[in-house]
Amino acid sequence: MMQPKYWNGEILLANLLRVTVQTPPATKVKILNWDKPLAQTLKLNVDAAFKAGKSGYGGIIRDHNGDLYYAVGQYAENDSPLEAELDALLFYLQVCKAEGLYGIQVEVDSSMMVKMTTHMMAHWRLHNKLAHVLSIFKYLGATIDHIYREKNLPADWIAGNSMRKEQNFVWDTATKDQAMQRLIRLDKSGLP
Repeated sequence: MMQPKYWNGEILLANLLRVTVQTPPATKVKILNWDKPLAQTLKLNVDAAFKAGKSGYGGIIRDHNGDLYYAVGQYAENDSPLEAELDALLFYLQVCKAEGLYGIQVEVDSSMMVKMTTHMMAHWRLHNKLAHVLSIFKYLGATIDHIYREKNLPADWIAGNSMRKEQNFVWDTATKDQAMQRLIRLDKSGLP
């Protein structure tokens, strides 16, 4: 009965009797909310969904107030989740280039994507796509950062929706989609 495992919840009494009891590590809670971009800049959040060769790309561009500028869902087919993430990033960078959006802040929830773009390393099959992504990054003066998935909910929702329905979608300020509007309002308000 003197073994440490029997003193769970009685740390104070165990200490008085000089029984060494390991306390469980404290649970850390991190509040996550989407951060608005800097003044007079735009932020592009990108995500990809992948299942059995089918993919959906989700991208949403918002201004410094958190207002929707443009959002697109794209259906595609890929060989791997990493290829889907890279293709999604390439697709949305091409949209930004076509729209003339310079100095854009890009956020992705794939740490591998950030590593690939910052270290310029990829599997040989993805090398040409990565080179294209990097050239557009340079042309646009864009930056890329990793964020938690919880901070990327609209892009994640768009990607999943495009993959499930096997369709392309376009949203703009006139879009009446309730689910999309809720996610944008949540991010805009700064709520976790």
